[in-house]
Amino acid sequence: MKALLISIVVSFFLIFSAQVNAEDCTGDVSQRISCYENNILKLKDSGKTLSSPGTISFNDVLFTGIGGWDIVSNLSILGTSTIAAGSVTGSGNISIPYGSLIGSGTLSLSGGTTTIERSNTLGSTTPWTFYNLALGSGAIVGTTTRGDVATTTVSGRLTINAAHTLAMSTSSWNLAGTSTPLSILGVLNTGSSTVR
Repeated sequence: MKALLISIVVSFFLIFSAQVNAEDCTGDVSQRISCYENNILKLKDSGKTLSSPGTISFNDVLFTGIGGWDIVSNLSILGTSTIAAGSVTGSGNISIPYGSLIGSGTLSLSGGTTTIERSNTLGSTTPWTFYNLALGSGAIVGTTTRGDVATTTVSGRLTINAAHTLAMSTSSWNLAGTSTPLSILGVLNTGSSTVR
């Protein structure tokens, strides 16, 4: 049995901090909001909030709920984060130093900076929204590859750090920031993408 310390907002009026025991995904898991399978933390259910005074760290995370998860805390995801279904919202910083951010669910971040440092696959079959999106560590050579054609909106700033390449392929991008919506310190390969 593994445990993680999070605060879960169950409703507008009931907030509790608890040690949530994330057991292996065997037997009856219908009443669990989380469980581990093959070292992947699976977050199901809906209407929950990840909140903590400090940064919450995970290895691989799989969002499988049909509803939504709201990320209030800063997250560090060492492996891959997959939004398989439902929606993920939030305003905290998300750091992915080694993995990718993929899935078929919806991602809509109204604040914070999402940083993906190494070579990765980014995107969904549904439109995603980031506030700030930073690609690359600034020192390690890597490439972000879009694996879909859905529209990615960055409402703040898209930063391509030094030593990193963004390969847009045939995807669509909406850079909606008002001051400096795009900062290219590395390489931008637009391919046959649409950028506005």
